[in-house]
Amino acid sequence: MPPADFEASIRFLTPEEGGRLTPVRQGYLPTFNYSVNDPEGDYIICLELLNQVGREPLHADTEVPQGAEVCARIGFLNDDLRRRVHRSRIQVGLMFNLREGFQVVAVGTVTKIMHLFDDRPKS
Repeated sequence: MPPADFEASIRFLTPEEGGRLTPVRQGYLPTFNYSVNDPEGDYIICLELLNQVGREPLHADTEVPQGAEVCARIGFLNDDLRRRVHRSRIQVGLMFNLREGFQVVAVGTVTKIMHLFDDRPKS
């Protein structure tokens, strides 16, 4: 995973709220969306789920049940969009959605800016 751009608190919706039918685990790859009405659409991210106590990454076999709230580190994969779009939009307190296709499966709030403004090395 590239260095995380920010940390967030994320709540996975229950099936009754329109969320997933199954729990998520480390390695889950939803897309990031600023809002349902965002004309720009969805953005590809890396999502690292953390435990609530020491903010350490969850083990790969740990399930996060529907309705649960977790901490996560999130990084945008497209560096050009990261610079042009996300640096001006991401701020502490910003609310966002995680989606699978057109289905919102989680809601989140940015809690901490991490490496969003750091330049990544060219590969």
